[in-house]
Amino acid sequence: MGNKTISRIRKIGRETRFSEMPEEEQKIAIEWISNNFIPADRLYKRWSSYGLKHILEWDTDLYMTNTAFKEAMLICGYEPDDYKSKNVYYRISRKSQALKER
Repeated sequence: MGNKTISRIRKIGRETRFSEMPEEEQKIAIEWISNNFIPADRLYKRWSSYGLKHILEWDTDLYMTNTAFKEAMLICGYEPDDYKSKNVYYRISRKSQALKER
């Protein structure tokens, strides 16, 4: 995923971008997203990026800004429904591991 695509993610205020996070935290986030979401054809509108980043935080104790989370999702191949929105939705399966217990 090129920097040009990632830069389309709207940065909110002074939120940290994914590339500004420590490398170890980046690895944790990418691994968690890869292991906990299943791609789907339809948007899943129960959880926005803001809610999903909290699930990641609950599971890993890793705090991320919403901007950084959206960029991490894009790196993992999950396109947002709207690049300009503060909170976005993704095409993820409701059967995804991260959502099973919620």
